[in-house]
Amino acid sequence: MNILVSIKGISRKDIGDQLFAELLRIYPEGKRGDNSQAFGAILAANDERMLQIRECLEVGGFRARELATEREGSFSLRLHRIYDRSELSNYQFLELGAPAGAYHGVDRSTDGELLIPELKLNGPGDLSSWDFICGYSEPTWLFVPSRVKDVLAECNFQHLHWKATQYWPKGEEGSDWSLVKQKTGTPFWEIESDLILPPVAPSMDLRSFDEGIRLRPGDRRVRLCRVDEHFAYPELHYRESDLANLPSFDVARTYENFGPVPSQVFRSSFSSIVVSNRFYQLCEDRALKAEWHPVHLDT
Repeated sequence: MNILVSIKGISRKDIGDQLFAELLRIYPEGKRGDNSQAFGAILAANDERMLQIRECLEVGGFRARELATEREGSFSLRLHRIYDRSELSNYQFLELGAPAGAYHGVDRSTDGELLIPELKLNGPGDLSSWDFICGYSEPTWLFVPSRVKDVLAECNFQHLHWKATQYWPKGEEGSDWSLVKQKTGTPFWEIESDLILPPVAPSMDLRSFDEGIRLRPGDRRVRLCRVDEHFAYPELHYRESDLANLPSFDVARTYENFGPVPSQVFRSSFSSIVVSNRFYQLCEDRALKAEWHPVHLDT
C-alpha cells in the first residue's frame, strides 16, 4: 500500500508572499487558481518535497484542519491509501463502489424502483458501457447494465439480489411507463442484498453527521460519519467474532447508513455494500471496473 498526500486550500493572500514563495520554491508545479495565486500538491507521503511543504507550513503557523468548517490558520490535508490488485486479493471482504465518473442522476419511484433518465447521464458515452454505476448523491444506489448482471449471475453469489430499474430514454419523459418498458425492457439492474451486517467494530471512530458527537457502534444507524484522522476514506472494520455468527455471504449491506442521507429512518439502500473476495476476484477476472476498499477484521 502506498499513501498519497493531497494539500489544497492555500491562497497567497492568506499565507503571505514570503511563505507562498517558499512553497513554490519547494514545489513549482503547485501553482493553482486564477493568476497562480493558490497552491496545492498531491505527492507520496514519503516524498521529500511533501515533507518540506508540511514543515514549511507548520513553521509558518499553519496546520492541517481537523474540521471542514475550519478556515483561519489551516489548510486542507487528505491522505489516500492506494492498493494494488495483489494487496486487495488478500482481504476476505471489500467495500464495493462505482469507479470515478460512473455516476448518474437517479431518483426512486413511489414503489422504490430506481428511475434512470438518459438525459442525466454523466458526460459523453453510452451508459451501458459502464460496469458498476451509482447515483450522483447516493453512492450506495449501485446498478449495472444487463451484460454485467449476466456475468455476476453465473456464480450464484450468496445473498445477492436484483431489483429492476426504470430506464427512461431521451424523449420518453412523461410517457406511459408500461409503453416505455415495452420498448426498453430492463437494460439496468440494481444490486441488492437481503443480509444486513452487524454494527462495525469498536475500533472505528463514528460521529453523528449533524452534531459531530462521537458514538459507539450500534448506538445509531443513520447519518453517521466514519473518521480516520486525515484519511479521505475511512475503511470499515468488523470484529471477526461478529461476522462468524453470520451465514456465508458474497453480498451484504452495512448496519449503518453513512453520510448525509435524506432520512432519519434506517433504509438498507443507503447502506454501503460489502462483498466477498470471491465476488472481487470474479470482477477482476472479467475486467469489471469498480472501486474497492478493504474491509478489516479485528480479532
